[in-house]
Amino acid sequence: MAIIFERPLSFSKQGQRPYNEDFFLPIHPQDHTKLFVLCDGMGGLDKGEDASKITATSINQYFEENLVTQIDLAYLQKAINAAHEALEDFMSQYPLISKMGTTLTLMDLRKNTITMAHVGDSRIYHIRDGQILYQSKDHKQVLDMVESGIITAEQAVNHPWRNRLSRSVSVRTRSSIDDSSHAQDKPTIFQTEDIIVGDYFFMCTDGVLEQINNEILCQILITPVDNITKLNTILSFCKDKTKDNYSGFLIQVKETNNLT
Repeated sequence: MAIIFERPLSFSKQGQRPYNEDFFLPIHPQDHTKLFVLCDGMGGLDKGEDASKITATSINQYFEENLVTQIDLAYLQKAINAAHEALEDFMSQYPLISKMGTTLTLMDLRKNTITMAHVGDSRIYHIRDGQILYQSKDHKQVLDMVESGIITAEQAVNHPWRNRLSRSVSVRTRSSIDDSSHAQDKPTIFQTEDIIVGDYFFMCTDGVLEQINNEILCQILITPVDNITKLNTILSFCKDKTKDNYSGFLIQVKETNNLT
């Protein structure tokens, strides 16, 4: 089966931040684009805008230079290791920088399989007919605490650690001091061959989620209008209200052709 997309739509807005720390590739996606990478630089660390760009560029370059028929967790970890090396090289040029980090979300298409992977809380959805088939689970400390029974889901909403990531693509100097252990950067990976015409894949940084919840997103995507109108509706929810940067991709399946 060969999967063909409608021309993907992308966006990146500054929100109410002084600058944009989100970065994605490709900048101008086409209907033949197979790899989508989205990063959100961590504002609490140094040079988040550089961390996101370096990581996205390194991941994209690794995929281009290491061609395989199918990717797996080991392949993704090697790609992330390459991003680590690029971040460390950058930090070596700026001795005042002690820590850099970013989220990472990606989607890759190979033949009849779509791979979705993430580290951090930038999110990816697979949506069909207004129903969510897959939603990435945010890597946040409060969610880990809820799973462990330390706090309740209700307590997590306003917990002082609610924005603290439990995983990220991050590096730090050996001399830097932090009150937490080194961030885990093992990606979560999900692969599917259950793909039909009309399916949507939506990737976004967490700024989008300030205004768009799952119900609103599904309602927008099931509306019988073109994709540009749908994306503009999403952006209208965020405009002048979202504090964080907000970026993402809207990708729809156009064809699924059987190969003989």
